[in-house]
Amino acid sequence: MPLILIISLIIYVIAGFVIYHNMYNFDKSEKIKMIILGFIVTLIMTTIICFISSNNINTENTQYISIIRNTSILLFSPINSIIFIPYIGNLLNKYKDNRLDEEQIKKRLIILAIILIIIVIFEFNYIKAFQVGLLSNV
Repeated sequence: MPLILIISLIIYVIAGFVIYHNMYNFDKSEKIKMIILGFIVTLIMTTIICFISSNNINTENTQYISIIRNTSILLFSPINSIIFIPYIGNLLNKYKDNRLDEEQIKKRLIILAIILIIIVIFEFNYIKAFQVGLLSNV
């Protein structure tokens, strides 16, 4: 578990740098707020996905389910952060530069939401298979 925590932290740091770099028109405090808010929202979303996907897994020992659920959250939350938050930061940056108007932002956010829904559907199945695979190795 410590190795997974270290890997998770490394991915979070990389995501933080990417987001920070993509938001070059914002001041330091706004960048940090965006990074923290993005990480929290992604963590909540990933936690919900992991809890729902592990709901139907049957095992004798519930301790394993908790460990596997936490492992899934630690691995997939920073990966989700590095996929979505830099793009949103880039959109906000372009909007602040007046390179995109409100209509273009809305269209891109709708497309992002559709992509997010598709990824969440795949992620439910992938995380469940990941958790079952971890359980089979216990």
